[in-house]
Amino acid sequence: MIEFVDYKAEHAVEIMPYIRPLEQTEETRESAAMWAVLREENQRSGNKAWTMLKDGIPLCCGGFMMYWQGVAEAWFMLSQKGMPHAKTILRESRKFMEGYIKQFNIHRMQAFINAQDETACRWAERYGLIRGQIIEQFGPHKEDFIIFGKVI
Repeated sequence: MIEFVDYKAEHAVEIMPYIRPLEQTEETRESAAMWAVLREENQRSGNKAWTMLKDGIPLCCGGFMMYWQGVAEAWFMLSQKGMPHAKTILRESRKFMEGYIKQFNIHRMQAFINAQDETACRWAERYGLIRGQIIEQFGPHKEDFIIFGKVI
């Protein structure tokens, strides 16, 4: 059975080994683990985040960080174990996103995605986000990112 639960850093840490590695090194795993904890702290401060589980195993997690009233950043992490459930994940997480947009009166949603991760870029487009500018050397290891956004 697939269910939504509140996000916890341990969910992201459990998913990380199953993400398609663009370049997984000890350093990138450490920075990703710190990122996971920061996302949990953001949730405690009023931002929304969730994990989708199947039989207790995290398939994906995502959420939103409010910059200021009406503007939020979306984030999403998908495990390879979630790929067989991609349609369900997309449909259900899109509902979650739409509910968040209505609840918090969001007029702009955006996401920063590693420019080398074409799969993640396609997922962002499936959420209705539009590919924007390349942000050079934005990542923790000077990777280029692309900002995706949507005015609602």
